[in-house]
This record gives sequence, structure tokens and C-alpha cells, in this order.
Amino acid sequence: MSPEPAGRRPVTRVLACVVAGTGALATSPIASGGEVAGLGFGMLTVLWIGTTVAAWVSAVRGRLERHRILMRFSYALTFGAVVIRLQIPIGYALRYSSYSSMSPILAFTSWLPNVLIVALYSTLEARWRSRGGKGVRQNAGATAGHAPSGAGAI
Repeated sequence: MSPEPAGRRPVTRVLACVVAGTGALATSPIASGGEVAGLGFGMLTVLWIGTTVAAWVSAVRGRLERHRILMRFSYALTFGAVVIRLQIPIGYALRYSSYSSMSPILAFTSWLPNVLIVALYSTLEARWRSRGGKGVRQNAGATAGHAPSGAGAI
């Protein structure tokens, strides 16, 4: 079986996000933990689909700096799936009786801190760059003889 052509990979990944996100959005109103949990998971889903699609559109239009920043947010939202699994045992250790009882909190704490960290990092990086600093990827690329960040990275 031949590997998928490189040009189709990003489209396939975006499509996978949209399909998975649509399923998550459809089930968020009946989330374990009630309306608050449904709201948190629904917001996560809308932001995840939105940032991923916007990042893809930015890449297609050649706006690679915007694409890079949007993908940071998409990855942060995606990583919420890992964070929630790490938080569940902590919830039980804190004496929550069931997943349903901790779900309204997890629906927000699984992804909001990730997004805040990315926003802080991106803001600090933009300030640093505006003062004449080069990004970490730019330094690494220049040292290795590769094009700077944004010149071809997606």
C-alpha cells in the first residue's frame, strides 16, 4: 500500500478533527456532569474545530506565521484529552465520588490552562521578536543551514 501523498495529509487531519469534533459537539449536551460540563466540553469542541480549520486555511493562503500560532492553540486544545485523563485520578484522590461529580470542573480545567499557557508563550515570544530576538526555530534553522521558521514549515 502506497503512503498517502503529502498534500493530502493536512486535509485528512483537518477532516478527522472536524468529524471527531462534530461527534463531540453532538454529545456535549448530554455530557456526564450536566449542563455545566456540556458547556465546557462544547466550548472546547467549537474552539478545537475553529482553530484547526483556521490554521489550515492560513497555511493554504501562505500565512504561515498565523498558521503556526493557531496550531499551537489547536495542539493545546487537543492535549486537553490527555490532561483530563491525568486529572481523573486526582479527582478521586480529592474525594470526588464519581466522574459525574468532577466532570463540571474537568470540562474546563482540562483545556483552559493549556490555552492560557499557549497565549502567554505566544505573547512573550511576539514581544521578544519585536525587540529584535529570533525565535527558537529560526535560530535552530539558521544554525543547521535550513530556511528560517515560516519559510516552508507547516
